[in-house]
Amino acid sequence: MMRRQDREVSDLTAICRILDHCNVMRLAFSDPDPYIIPVNFGYSLVKNVLHLYFHSAGEGRKIDLLRKSGLVAFEMDHIVSIRSNPVPCRWSSLYESVCGLGTAAEMHGSTEKEFGLDCIMNRLGSIDGLSYGEALDKVLVWDIEVKEIVGKSNIPDKDRF
Repeated sequence: MMRRQDREVSDLTAICRILDHCNVMRLAFSDPDPYIIPVNFGYSLVKNVLHLYFHSAGEGRKIDLLRKSGLVAFEMDHIVSIRSNPVPCRWSSLYESVCGLGTAAEMHGSTEKEFGLDCIMNRLGSIDGLSYGEALDKVLVWDIEVKEIVGKSNIPDKDRF
């Protein structure tokens, strides 16, 4: 349970609005040491279940960890501004964030991979109808099925997007 329940965001539509303003997703793993990496991401809602997509090369520590269990934690945020105060410990960030847990699975086949890549590219501002060509055979595309998610907002209602 979140300590500041007045800042909690649990509505999936509101969480997706927060995701629309985040630039990077951070993926966290435990093996047994903590490991975290930033990735570009996209998302979709399938039957009211949030799916997060990211792409990667075909090898490396991240791939080893994903193939070992697929369990990930994730975090995204965006800071709107910093609010200063004459008292140093009363400074505050106006921000929104999302944290959660999920299971990542590698997407297979050109149709699945194109869908995941399109979600990433569209969220970053690209238009539909992209052609991935030979890159589609080399890139790995991952689908995180979100199991738990919660948002947090420290932006007054009047200033929200």
